[in-house]
Amino acid sequence: MPAFSYDETNAVVLRDSFFRLDPIARLGFLVHELTHLADVGRRISKSKEWADLIHPRIRKIREMLGAPGTGADVPTGSAAKEIARANGLPSTYAATAAGEALAEIVAYHLIASSYEAPEPIRRFITAHELAHLAP
Repeated sequence: MPAFSYDETNAVVLRDSFFRLDPIARLGFLVHELTHLADVGRRISKSKEWADLIHPRIRKIREMLGAPGTGADVPTGSAAKEIARANGLPSTYAATAAGEALAEIVAYHLIASSYEAPEPIRRFITAHELAHLAP
């Protein structure tokens, strides 16, 4: 991972590999990690409302990919990504945990024109994450 965040200290760590990425990829990693920091104490990603929206999608994707359970053991690749996209998530990494789904969805929503979050998810992230970006 070229970047990761520490909730406890509100820090984002950028590894050397981060600076070798193209500018759009760097922006995506930054937005992803900043979303984690904005989710103070995981209040958003562990909320019942988010769980109700995201857990059924994660379960379905993981079952379809043959990776039931939890954790980062989700297959990658274009076919796996298509399954994730068909079920409303932008990447297979988003199917590893509710917090990762939130960060991935916000990053893709803001940066990748190829991803459109399903309406209930778009409403949720707009109300709970993106509303704080408005002046």
